[in-house]
Amino acid sequence: MSGRGVSKVSFPRAAIGAALLILLVSGAFSCHLPVREVDLYLEEGLEEVEKVLKPLPKGWTYGKRGLSEAQKVGSVRVEILKDPPEGRQKSGSTTAWKRVFEKSLSLLPYAPRTSFFDSTITIEKDSPSSLILYPLDTIQFPYKALRVRGLAPNDKGYPYLGRVLLRISVLLPSDSSSATAGRESVQALIQWAESIPPLSEEKLFWIGAVGDIFPGRGVETLLLQGERGIAQVFGDTLSVLQKQDLLVGNLEGPLTSRGTPLDKTYTFRFPPRVLEALKKAGFRYLSLTNNHVVDYGKEGLLDTLQAFGTFGMGTSGIGSSLEEARRPWNFLAPGGRPLYILSMGAYPPEKSGFDGSKEASAGIDRPGILWASEENLESLKKSYPTGGMNILMVHGGYEWQSTPHRGQVDLYRGFIDRGVDIVFGSHPHVVQGMEVYRGKLIFYSLGNFLFPGMDETLGGEESVIVSCGVYRGKVRYLEVYPVRLQGTTVRLDPSSKTIDRFYQLSQALRERNP
Repeated sequence: MSGRGVSKVSFPRAAIGAALLILLVSGAFSCHLPVREVDLYLEEGLEEVEKVLKPLPKGWTYGKRGLSEAQKVGSVRVEILKDPPEGRQKSGSTTAWKRVFEKSLSLLPYAPRTSFFDSTITIEKDSPSSLILYPLDTIQFPYKALRVRGLAPNDKGYPYLGRVLLRISVLLPSDSSSATAGRESVQALIQWAESIPPLSEEKLFWIGAVGDIFPGRGVETLLLQGERGIAQVFGDTLSVLQKQDLLVGNLEGPLTSRGTPLDKTYTFRFPPRVLEALKKAGFRYLSLTNNHVVDYGKEGLLDTLQAFGTFGMGTSGIGSSLEEARRPWNFLAPGGRPLYILSMGAYPPEKSGFDGSKEASAGIDRPGILWASEENLESLKKSYPTGGMNILMVHGGYEWQSTPHRGQVDLYRGFIDRGVDIVFGSHPHVVQGMEVYRGKLIFYSLGNFLFPGMDETLGGEESVIVSCGVYRGKVRYLEVYPVRLQGTTVRLDPSSKTIDRFYQLSQALRERNP
């Protein structure tokens, strides 16, 4: 299968090797065929083909003959080909084989790759000499995939899609009568091949995350104006937010008009209808396990949960009891892969004396948030159902510190040890770095995404949007978009300052915490 510009592209040998399933017939074709044997040859990454091909039609059994024995006259050959976009390289002469059946089982995405910690997102032009494509399911840390001219495999017009093909060919004997009998003898096999359904094509999907969201200090007024106000607040970040299949963030306070404020340095609350605007902006899940969700007591917390139910916004790690707070939120990604998200609080006591571990944590019959206690950490792995991708959002670390302390690093790595695939952190109000630990991603802090009033704080107006492209259960793409607060609005940052700082902090993390 060809694609635009593919003739300029070279492929590594591993990406173009064919996987062969050879069905052998002993001796030349005749009206009385012996038991037919099957030799199975599958390229890595095509194990699902074997499942599709079972059970074999009646009269065929699996054998252990060598590949070379398929070349004798009278053999039947079935190929499962992993075709790169420009077609596969052929080895040896196949002119004597006559193809009697061909069927496409699935599409196979290919992509260029770069270092995982490279800030590059897309290749704008094909390079005749240097662009090498790899099967997307083979690209993983320490590499990541790149877009091509801004397109990913799930976008219309993406040029590099190969196929998984099923082909049946017959090596004809010189005797024409035997050849006729041979063709008739494989009709059952061809009918069986026709009945094979296409392979399920798992879709590439995108998980986007932002930092702290504070829809107050004038932001709420704009958001309640509808589409126009939403566009004014989010500006050119809106196109990035809305192209995510799942977009998450941290909502820094309760949604209520009731309750009594706690005795704290800062207490926040927002009108419940801002949730409708945030949903229109693209958000599907907002974490609430922060140090402000109980600013207006039990009433404010319960009003917030009611608002989330009313507007259909996802959350977890919070509830009317500990049992409810331990239940993850689930999301079915495009292509059918389940995702589970759980939020947790792990922030230090405030100078005012407020201690979230005591005053905000959920109990057996007490509303609150899921706290990172030893008991809850031990039950974390059991909280996630099996068979899905697990995400944890944690509100922790020290405010205004761009480097996570050792205890924070150990805690977040412990989440990975307990079965989490991606950790998104919040609370420091400034950007911290990311790291890959045991092949999984940890983002320690994404900064203040929408938080007016930070113009006098160093780094308080800088943040990043991260977008993780997931294919077959692993992150293949990582795209980081720098953004900057401007009063009640947030915009993409055209300068390299924020993105450079993010990757510098990430590099420092790797050096400091090997």
